[in-house]
Amino acid sequence: MQVFGDEVLGAAVLDRLIHLCEVISINGPSSRLTYRLQAIERETEVA
Repeated sequence: MQVFGDEVLGAAVLDRLIHLCEVISINGPSSRLTYRLQAIERETEVA
């Protein structure tokens, strides 16, 4: 899906949106993935 017709235009818009933001890198296990895998495990135990 294309939102902007031009890659340069898209990069420029993103640059303007995030130029004052700080990037936070989060490393470690994903709680959403962990919960989803546990739910799948429970579903397969019931079936």
